[in-house]
Amino acid sequence: PVQERERVRLMDAMVVSETHFEVDYVVRAKTEEEARDQANKIAHEQTVELPASYVSETYAEIADHVVGKLVGLEKYTSEEEEDRWKITISYHEDTTGLELPQFLNVVFGNTSIKPGVQVNDFRLSGGLVRAFPGPRFGASGLREACGVEEGEPMVMTALKPMGLSVEELARQTYEFAKGGIDIIKDDHGLANQRWAPFEQRVEACCEAVRRANEETGRRSIYAPTVCGPVEKIFQMAKFAKEKGAGAVLMLPGITGFDSMRALAADDSFGLPILCHPALLGCMLGGSLTPGSLHGFAFDIALCALPQLCGADATIFPNVGGRFGFTLEECQSIVRRCRSTAGPYKPIAATPGGGMTLDRIPEILQVLGRDITLLVGGSVFARSPNLEENAAAFVSSTGRKPVRLATANSAPTQEQLDQVRRLRALKYPSVDGNHSKFLEFKANFSGSGAMGAEDSSHWLGVALENYKPEAENPSWQGVTRTELVGRRQESPKFHVRYFEVSPGGHSSLEKHEHEHVVICVKGKGKCVVGTRVWDMKPLDLCYTCPWDVHQFYCPEEENESFAFFCIVNAERDRPVLVDPNGQEMAGLAGSCG
Repeated sequence: PVQERERVRLMDAMVVSETHFEVDYVVRAKTEEEARDQANKIAHEQTVELPASYVSETYAEIADHVVGKLVGLEKYTSEEEEDRWKITISYHEDTTGLELPQFLNVVFGNTSIKPGVQVNDFRLSGGLVRAFPGPRFGASGLREACGVEEGEPMVMTALKPMGLSVEELARQTYEFAKGGIDIIKDDHGLANQRWAPFEQRVEACCEAVRRANEETGRRSIYAPTVCGPVEKIFQMAKFAKEKGAGAVLMLPGITGFDSMRALAADDSFGLPILCHPALLGCMLGGSLTPGSLHGFAFDIALCALPQLCGADATIFPNVGGRFGFTLEECQSIVRRCRSTAGPYKPIAATPGGGMTLDRIPEILQVLGRDITLLVGGSVFARSPNLEENAAAFVSSTGRKPVRLATANSAPTQEQLDQVRRLRALKYPSVDGNHSKFLEFKANFSGSGAMGAEDSSHWLGVALENYKPEAENPSWQGVTRTELVGRRQESPKFHVRYFEVSPGGHSSLEKHEHEHVVICVKGKGKCVVGTRVWDMKPLDLCYTCPWDVHQFYCPEEENESFAFFCIVNAERDRPVLVDPNGQEMAGLAGSCG
């Protein structure tokens, strides 16, 4: 008989139990007995891959704990689904090792090669929910990043075609952002080709969006495609973040679902992830394999799996486009994206693939307004003026069109003075021995000019060289920001902030006073005495009196190594140490 089990609520989300997860399969069978036999074969194939009688007789404990169990059996009743059965198999989460690749292997590994089986749904265990935290931002977070109200459609387009130069792609980015496009992504085929190498393209397009947003007051974002060799995925993504990208586009069908999961879970990355369906078509059944049961249901492959792996938006072919998805299949994906019944945040449903501007009212009617519209070719084809085309795209959704900046819209001197007066009311002067607040500029907009007012990451605070002797060969690639202690305050300590660019290093030195260094960004190394320690955000290094020390950022890093340094207010001058001298004889790896 079919086993019935209590479903429990865990972590404010419906999960099947603390230790077991379930998978719904659809199979063809003429009788209940045949359906049960298929279920038994799937349960063994997906776990022990041995005959049921042999396992039960030889490994009773494994048969009980490891082999999946049939917990649900239901016959479809419609004529078109005659001889189809939904079977639900429960697996212990131990079979997955709480790792995504093995979870996917248990769900459908070998059985995916067999004909006549489709995965229709799954429900997680408590342990799997904790192991796979899902989207960091979800649809709401993406809307907030772009400044789009809940319930209103977001608009997205793609830079294309492959073969254009960096300059031309940056021009497209700027004009789309000026016209009001919320998300400007790379076409999924833009990788690291010679026409527009990844790093050059990302830097130019990020700057184009920044400039357009500055002129319009909008919050358009650029999402580069992160698709390359597996060892470069994180490097590419973090480079994009460092240059100002607002999201990234990933292709899990090509680079792997676990690469997307790992990036989404990385706290040091922290950008929205858009999922592209390239190569996922071979995982799909439904209208793509008419008359047969195969692959995953559309809402599982194009929503549930990306969502499980941390995608904040999922792109899928729209009904009536060039890929042949049915309305029912598209609606199933949208329903799944919007659902709040599971353990994860709803994600942005993003229909695209041959969609045209004239079909937007129809699409909003059948799929609802709470979607992201991806239109590419039609936006290009409307006219040579991409900014006007983008504005027409936004207007066709019924949203208020973006207000474009005019040639005379630069702030006047009077307006600038007013901003400074308002800032002075909000924050006391940075100078003087009084309580004060230094506001951090999350998107660093300082001039970067050494010594200039407001040139650092903090409002009203100047950026300085690491040491006054700018040409001193004992250090390179280091900037300093004095936060507390140099502006008439009276603490017994000073707080400074340092950034070391890749390949840069502080002086190799020693002194009588102590200091504490706390890493807040990037990765670097600290040399203390004859030891070298790796540092990452929130690692702390205490340097005692007269210990030789140095901090540096390896050349291969993609972002600066930044840290706070808390030091005695009254202190002696550092003494430089010869890196080739006797004091460093036991150490390999210092710079200078």
